Amino acid sequence: MLLDWLFTKDINTKNLEKNISSSTTHVAIIRIHNLYLLSLSVGEAPINKAFKNFSNNLKSVFNYVCIEQLSYDSFIVFFSSDSTTVRSSMKIVTKKTVKSSLLDKKSPFRLILKCGIAEVEDIKNLSPSIKNSLVSLNAIGAIEHSVILVHSEIKDKIEAYKDEAAMATYFLSAYRDKRLQLFFQPVVDAKTSKTVSFEALLRIRSKNSEMISAGPFILIAEKLGFIHHIDQFVLRCAAKKLLDDPSLKLSVNISTLTMENGEWLQTAKKAFKGNNIAQRLTIELTETALPQDNGVILKFIQKVKALGCKIAIDDFGSGNTSFKQLKIVKADILKIDGIFIKDINHNPDSILFVDTLLKFARAHNLTTVAEFVETEEIAKTLLKLGVDCIQGYYFGKATAHTERRE
Repeated sequence: MLLDWLFTKDINTKNLEKNISSSTTHVAIIRIHNLYLLSLSVGEAPINKAFKNFSNNLKSVFNYVCIEQLSYDSFIVFFSSDSTTVRSSMKIVTKKTVKSSLLDKKSPFRLILKCGIAEVEDIKNLSPSIKNSLVSLNAIGAIEHSVILVHSEIKDKIEAYKDEAAMATYFLSAYRDKRLQLFFQPVVDAKTSKTVSFEALLRIRSKNSEMISAGPFILIAEKLGFIHHIDQFVLRCAAKKLLDDPSLKLSVNISTLTMENGEWLQTAKKAFKGNNIAQRLTIELTETALPQDNGVILKFIQKVKALGCKIAIDDFGSGNTSFKQLKIVKADILKIDGIFIKDINHNPDSILFVDTLLKFARAHNLTTVAEFVETEEIAKTLLKLGVDCIQGYYFGKATAHTERRE
């Protein structure tokens, strides 16, 4: 195992197991986070002074069993105290060290200490406990905005990260094995119930041929930074579908990270070259993803519109976008968040919101689409309010085919 090698490479656990006593309960790995950078900046002398202060603070506060230096800026300490005492004592050490580590009177630089703590479950086999301590140390910033973390306090979050890693691996495997496929949900005219377009939604074909929604996996792809590959894949599949059917209109979703990447636009230019498919493609941007300063989104929208595509704002009402921002963005289509649609026949606030939004949209020549329409009663209410188009299970779930309602 790579992790086993990483730990045993730098830490002689066998030697430590010989030196610690049977009263050992916890292990901590302490890292002086900015030590190397500061040594380059201010020199060795003030660093040595600050390090001596750190050592004295550690000795004065802790009843530790054993301490060893692992590297230039890292130490391993074993304690015979409960986790509450270890944590509170480490806070004292950190506070005293930071307070006393001003490197010189003219400089504001101070040492930054970070500490990962774990319970020692078996003093004859320290490797698992040391690993947990290092996991806690490395989780600082990634999982918790803290300088001291106890492994037992973040176990649930670490397990959640493991689940996300498994999902990411599964998603990448499906992508590489060509098990990703577009499904299409119809968008219908509210007055005629005829299909006017389809939204392309990503599905994963499992190894037993079951089709799974890619929604949760897309969130992981955004978090881990490979969403632009997925968005480009969706674009290529949509472009092929549009080329095969000259009467088809589609919409696809895109992530904010993809907008900032630039590769998607290059893929789009190649896909649209020498044909008219851009005029039949709408790019959906989630409202919650719109940056407050609008800089990135405005540049992206300008370039996409220059290619010939329309712009839709998806899930409108779920974020904090104002009508003023909406005017600046200059979208073509507004898709109303389903939270205001599902209960529209039972919630006066939802009716008020949708009615206000529809009046704004009409005044600014925006086409409106109501999502999550699941019953005939909801569809009738939306028609009375004046919505342009409807999308939802009442008119059809997403399928592998683009069969139109006439």
